[in-house]
Amino acid sequence: MFSSVQSYDWDCGFACAEMVLRALGMPSHQCSLDRLRQLLPSTSVTSIWTVDLAYVLNKCGARFRFLTTTVSVDPTAYEAEPFYKPTLDSDAKRVNDLFARAKSEKIAIEHRSLSDSELIQLLKPKGDKSSSSSASS
Repeated sequence: MFSSVQSYDWDCGFACAEMVLRALGMPSHQCSLDRLRQLLPSTSVTSIWTVDLAYVLNKCGARFRFLTTTVSVDPTAYEAEPFYKPTLDSDAKRVNDLFARAKSEKIAIEHRSLSDSELIQLLKPKGDKSSSSSASS
């Protein structure tokens, strides 16, 4: 089991990405928080969005599926949040651009959510073929 300590209040996504990459066998020096920050598609960023992490994971060679119900920034969803308020306009432009460029960067984005039964299947131990019919979708 790997653990990672955030350096800032905004880099929880990096900490999660580091733990996942280490669990997949990547040496710690290749996926340290500092290294992952260097792989960001934009510089001077202090708010990390999920699409930023998709670009970072892609640069690390990780295979993943990126599912999202929102393929852009909805400013009305974040305008009241003190954390996002100072950079929301610039973040919206940057993040929307990343979504627009994703296909050309070989990052597939699925515009949907994950159902309960799909999540249960993903969390089962390897080799477990039991049914998840009791889960709702």
